[in-house]
Parts: sequence; C-alpha cells; structure tokens
Amino acid sequence: MSDQPSADGLEEQTEPEPPAAAAQRGAILRAWRVYRGLGLDAVARHAKMSDAALSEWERGELNARRRRVFEPLEKVTRIDARLQADGALVDLWQAVGSSDALPPRSDWMHNYRIGGKPGWLWIRSAWDCTVDLAWGPLRGRTAVSAGSGGVLIQLPITLDNPPLRASTTSPAWADFGAGIVPAEVSSRLGIVRVMAQDLHEPNQEARRRLPVPGGLFRDPLGEVRSWARDLGVRWELIRPHIGVVLATDNPEHALDSADVSVHGSSGEVRFDREGRLISQLTMRPEQLRALRMARGYSHDRAAQRVSEMDDGLPTLSRAALERVERLGALPRAENWLPRLDMAYRADGRVGIERTFDSIGAELRSRRRGTRWVTAMTFPDYWVGPIWLQARSPGGRSDVGSIRLVWGPWRRRQRVGSGQVVTMRKARPGADPLFVDLPAGWRFAAGTGAVGTGMDINDDWQPRSALAGLALLLEALATIRAWRRIAQSLSASRSGDAEVRQPGSSGESGEGS
Repeated sequence: MSDQPSADGLEEQTEPEPPAAAAQRGAILRAWRVYRGLGLDAVARHAKMSDAALSEWERGELNARRRRVFEPLEKVTRIDARLQADGALVDLWQAVGSSDALPPRSDWMHNYRIGGKPGWLWIRSAWDCTVDLAWGPLRGRTAVSAGSGGVLIQLPITLDNPPLRASTTSPAWADFGAGIVPAEVSSRLGIVRVMAQDLHEPNQEARRRLPVPGGLFRDPLGEVRSWARDLGVRWELIRPHIGVVLATDNPEHALDSADVSVHGSSGEVRFDREGRLISQLTMRPEQLRALRMARGYSHDRAAQRVSEMDDGLPTLSRAALERVERLGALPRAENWLPRLDMAYRADGRVGIERTFDSIGAELRSRRRGTRWVTAMTFPDYWVGPIWLQARSPGGRSDVGSIRLVWGPWRRRQRVGSGQVVTMRKARPGADPLFVDLPAGWRFAAGTGAVGTGMDINDDWQPRSALAGLALLLEALATIRAWRRIAQSLSASRSGDAEVRQPGSSGESGEGS
C-alpha cells in the first residue's frame, strides 16, 4: 500500500472508508467548525491542508477519489486544537467507526484516563433499547432509539475509579470520550445529548450499613451532611459514597463462577514450554484492520504509536502489523497486544497477554505464616481489564482464599485452582498489587478481557479507616468540581455559552 503524502497533506491509500462513516466524520468536523464560527481557510491552514480538501472532507466525499484517502489522525488532532475542543472532537471522530469495526454487545465498562475533567458516553444501537448506567453508588437510566444518531450522555466530571458501567437491553455500541460535546454540535449531528446530573439517582444495591471509625469525627453524618449542603448536592447522592468508602469489614467473597483456564480465541494462541498461556489474539485479522482504520491510523503510525508506549520494550514494525491483519500471526515483540489495544481504544478486546508470573519472581514474595504475599505490577501504560489465575500444587480440585490489596483497596475472594478472576486497572502507573495466597500456590496475571472469568470489580473495601477517610475527602473534592462544571454545562444547554474545562490546554484526551 502506498503511504506517500498527497499535495493536500493527506495520506493517499488504497483502503476505502465506509461511506456512512466518512459522511458522519465529515459532519463532525463541519458542525464543530460552524459552532466556533470559523471559516474553512482558518481551519485548513492550521491543519496544513487546502480549503478544497477540507471542504471535501466535511462533505464525506474524499472516499470518491480514484486513490482512496484515509483521514490521518494527526490532521484531526490539529483541527481539534484549532477549534478548542480539548480532545472531545478527536474522541468523537474516532468513535464513529466503532460500529463498523466491533460487534455490538450489552455490557460495557470504562475507566476515564484523566479523572477530574468532563467526559461523555455515546450509545448507539440498531434496536430500541434502554441503557442502565452504574457508577459506584450512583445509577442512571435513559432510552436510545433504533438507528438514530444515538444518545450522548455528558458527564460534568469523570473519575478514573470506579469504572462507569453501561448495560443495554439490546446489543449496542458504547464509546467513551473526554471533554465537552456542545449542545449545538450534538444537535447538528442528530445526537440526543443528555446531562448526566439529570439521570443520577442512588444505587440501592450499593447501600450498606454505615460503620464509621471512632475518632474521625465527633458527628460524622452531621459533618458530611453539612459539606453536602454547602456544595448544593442532594444528601441521598452522597450517603451511598460514605457507606462504601468507610466500610471497614473485609468479608471473604464466595466462589461463584465456573472453572476456566483459557478464553476462546479467534486467532493464534502462544504458550510457554510448560503449556501456560503467554498471549492470544481474540480478534479476527479483518476486525483488527477495520479497527485500525476506524481509529484513523495507517500501518506506519499504528506501529509507531505502539512502539512509543514503552521505550523499554521492542518496537513493533509495520510489516509485523500487516502480517497480523492478513494472517492473524502474533508478532514476537513483547507486550505488543496490550500496547496495540491501548492505541486502538479496544478496552482489552484485541487479545490477552500474560505480563507477570510468580514463578521466577520469588524476590518479590515474602512469607507470612502459612501464606505467601507477592508484589506485582501491570504495565504502566495499561488502563482497562486485567486477569489473574492462581494454581494450587494439588490440582484443579483445590479451593483457596486469595487476598488482594491494591492502593487503598482490599478484597478477599475464594477461588478454585486454575480459575480466572477479572478486574480493572483504573489509571496509568505502576502501583503494586499485593497478592496473598496459601503457601505453594502460584499465579500468573496479565491484560485483556477474559469474558468467561469471574468479575470481582465490585465490593472492594478500604484497607483501613484512614484510607477510607482519604477516599471520602477525594470524593468530596470531586463533587465540588462536579457542581461547578455542572452549573456551566446547564448554562450552555442551548449551546450559546462558552464552557472551558479546568486545566484545559487544547490537548486531546481519551484518544490521545
């Protein structure tokens, strides 16, 4: 394939884009430009392309050229900066192609990578459906019409943890992004915009007895009620948070999932000499190609993006990526699957990769009575689903208790030998996960979505009273910012007011 730059500054390739996606992407560019009141020349000049090329792009007609033009992500990023979209335009533009590249499903989760700033969730479906949102102790519900522009739920502020879960009554596509999509833009695109604060209600399932550690406050409920009143936030939205972050019990969760070892794969699976999983591709080659195109990457730029994520790992070549798309052949580059998954914003669906094995990591372990505690980390760049599989020397019939401590949180869980448990890594960085197992047990862990594993994302407890207090104070600070931004968003519902994000610098967000 040719990757030579054209006279218009766009990469000319033989890869066609679906016409509907091309038209919708062009409409996004035009809607945002019109919203900002800028002419073609001002935006085209900043994007380093001709007025005519940008005009064709906005009309979705670049696909009609004899040599197909594949819109480069760099151009959209430049346009986003010129239109002061703070990453929202880039993320929405990339999200358009999800319906062409990924199958719809009914359960979605997401950790926003930049907590404390506005974000959004875009739901589309080929069927009428209801979407239920769960975000820690909060719930929300709205309807999505079949085949329409979908519903965009604008969040005044996001958190990296807990994840936002969206469950739909019919299969749908859910895309998550950073920033604010103005009401005028969504209206021009035929997307129904809903404000998250209009949907929020307490999550009754998250309510629990409020065990408040002694000595923290003389009147803990009174103190927090006062804070909530000062912030102008309804008490029934605050109270479930308190019950969660100040719960000091650490019950052992029952074994309640089928025994699993390896997730079903659409592509090649690689094992080590002992027959243990190293990596497996869970997307078909044509799906990978479609997803790369949906996110706006050429082969060269996708390989470059993957290679930049971790300077300490081998680079991924363009040729290796092309072989994956043609044959499903796994490259030899270490940890290429999670890096490609992050670049494509696939939330663990590209594949599964083992990134840690306690065998050979004895220096990270210490004995504690009849148990061993191992400190492990996941890749710094990774945000999304992770998995852990513990094995007993006695075989698959054994059942044991695993104790996990991660940052301020902890959990106890009964597991069967060989069983996979799944959870999520909420933010970039290398905070250690402490895994406490019976003596003689070993475990492996890694990245990627294991659909048949036991989900243990919910019902973690603070590791101590002080950790719970710190979490509560962090939540209250977030709510304070939430209220300020929500007021600005409410004032801008007609699309007339200017809304700027805190700490905004014109950089792209979720998709960067």
